[in-house]
Amino acid sequence: MKPFQIILAAISFGVVASASIPNARAQSLSAYSYRVVIPANGVSCQSAAQSLAKKFLAATHAQDVVGSCQAEQNLSNLGENYKQYVVVVNYRASGQLIPYKTIFGGIDFEGGSTVSGGLFSSYRACLSARAQQLVYFERYSGLKAVDARCDSGNDLTNASWSLVIDGFGQSKAYLYGFKPFQFSSESFGAPVSDIVHSASLMIKKYGGHVVFDNNRIVFYYSSIGEQISDMTGPFFNKLSQCQVQLPEAHMIFNTFKRADVNVICHEDNSAQYQLVAIGKYANGVDEDIDADTIRYQTFGECMADRSRVEQNLRSNGVDFYGTICAPSDMVFSGYTMHVYTPFGGL
Repeated sequence: MKPFQIILAAISFGVVASASIPNARAQSLSAYSYRVVIPANGVSCQSAAQSLAKKFLAATHAQDVVGSCQAEQNLSNLGENYKQYVVVVNYRASGQLIPYKTIFGGIDFEGGSTVSGGLFSSYRACLSARAQQLVYFERYSGLKAVDARCDSGNDLTNASWSLVIDGFGQSKAYLYGFKPFQFSSESFGAPVSDIVHSASLMIKKYGGHVVFDNNRIVFYYSSIGEQISDMTGPFFNKLSQCQVQLPEAHMIFNTFKRADVNVICHEDNSAQYQLVAIGKYANGVDEDIDADTIRYQTFGECMADRSRVEQNLRSNGVDFYGTICAPSDMVFSGYTMHVYTPFGGL
């Protein structure tokens, strides 16, 4: 059985939500429309269209606003059935009115959110989040919510759902997302609550308002656009080898004058520990592995050689932040030295 199915059922009619306007002004306006697919919520399609048209009119002050129920459709997801309405709001304005969309879905590399790769595993879970997120939307954006709906991602064989909230006007704050770097140990199923917790603290420190946190992903509103990023470093077989270098790692990731970064030793599912930096401009450094192409037999040997390697780097005019000793990869045994430089590389 497919994760969800939509069956078109009926076509309905429109409801006028505003009075006509003088002919002279009407000639300067053009006709546009706004279409959404909304959950039935126990009311008729006619009532839903009327309600949506009134919200649209109040938010936009457009002219000749008419809410039309185009269709009723049934949706099936994970063995549960739901009714949806396809509603179109027709209106006249001097230009098309584009909604500001807040999307609780997938997160791109810049902290923006997309419908693809939805946040919720079921339609019911998405619907359950609507009421609280509508409150947060209006509180932090300063806009009135016109519509809140659940959209599916592009993968119909493994459907996930994104909550989409529409408002009209200039938002006071924008929604951002934080998810641990996709190549970190989260990819292998390891808990990432320590990384997410550190990110949440940093978000709040800079005035962000966390509105969703499930220990894997965080969504937050920010009026100043302070985005939190992360960067993963080398793996360690022993926690002590990571912890003893945390002061050096903290210095490395905070050398950039605009950075404010916390560094932790994150445990993954394979009994290893990974250096992870979280904060403002955490991704503002580059990592060059073993600049001197030296491999060390022991951790102590690598640590003892750091000052010599760093002196050579300085004498060669290399702009670097610091060095970290870590186990070599699977091909080579022993340890290598990681040299961190400003973003842009050696």
